[in-house]
Amino acid sequence: MSQTYGAPADKSSACSFGGAAAASGYTSGGAGYASHAAPTAGDSFQAAVDAGTALFQTSLDRTFGTQQPMPVTGELPMKWYTFNVMFALWISALLSGLMGIASIAGTQYGAFSELYYTYFGGLQIIDIIFGAASVALAVITVYVRQELAHYKRVAPTHFMALPVLNFALSVLDLVVSFIFGSELSAGIGILSIIPLAISGGFTILYLYLNKIYFDKRAHLFCR
Repeated sequence: MSQTYGAPADKSSACSFGGAAAASGYTSGGAGYASHAAPTAGDSFQAAVDAGTALFQTSLDRTFGTQQPMPVTGELPMKWYTFNVMFALWISALLSGLMGIASIAGTQYGAFSELYYTYFGGLQIIDIIFGAASVALAVITVYVRQELAHYKRVAPTHFMALPVLNFALSVLDLVVSFIFGSELSAGIGILSIIPLAISGGFTILYLYLNKIYFDKRAHLFCR
């Protein structure tokens, strides 16, 4: 692959913003467009995504504060950005997709899948729900990767939403285990609470570091 990712070669395409919320193109008021035509289902979905993005960006700004973007003329290291665009997000999407398909099909249990589903009541429902959510996350990850690669205005916000979605998926798996699972799966779920709490702590740290990183490069994401 001959294309190299980094800061846009055309410095004139970079923009200056007054903060991370402005860099994302959103305000707490909602979507940044208006239409006199009757909204379609696609418009409603996009409006919901815009509103969710605005709310998430505002939450990040209030929780971690904002960093002023670096001067447009300055050269910024983009290794973390390049690593994610060229490798990490592809691998993450692939693993999520494969894990989701395996969970839906029950192949993670090998030849004992029928035995597991017969013995542990509700386990198949858990696996199908978790698998479908994992496949959806894989699709979202690829979409966010494309946004980052093309320096879309909302790309950093959506990128930082990915670890939150991953953590939410783990919480969903735990909750569904309690609701539909057997006593054994519920017991295993209880043992998962401490690792889940540790994962939540690392997610917060990851968000903080990425918030600083992308705030300083906010002027690059303006397409």
